[in-house]
Amino acid sequence: MAELVAVACWYLWWERRQISRNIQVQSPERSAIAIKVLSSNFRSATVPNARVRKERWAPPTGDRVKTNVDASFDPDFLRGTTGAVIRDKKGKFIAACNARLDMVQDVLSAEALALKHGLLARRSWPAGVAVRHCRWWISVAG
Repeated sequence: MAELVAVACWYLWWERRQISRNIQVQSPERSAIAIKVLSSNFRSATVPNARVRKERWAPPTGDRVKTNVDASFDPDFLRGTTGAVIRDKKGKFIAACNARLDMVQDVLSAEALALKHGLLARRSWPAGVAVRHCRWWISVAG
């Protein structure tokens, strides 16, 4: 509970600072969600047995190539960007693409659009592309 109060105080201070500089802030509902998420992340990171997960790029199997996609999201302006990169089994760069999202509702929508853009761009890439997005795997044949 103490971390929730501390994060809420800091967040309100930050938003007050933004207002004093004539910078638009989020709605109270979004601020409440942000405070909850930040305090939850803080709790998760400060437990005694917390460990950093190291995820490394894993090559695709066989003669396939692999597409990694990601997105960014700016909650203040509801904008974002997506990117995709394709590599062969040795990690050699083959192609990449990116897109600007002029209007996107939230981070999950931005991530979904990143996956969509990667799949659409895949049309010009070799057959049998494996697309990896966060913890989801989609194998695309042909």
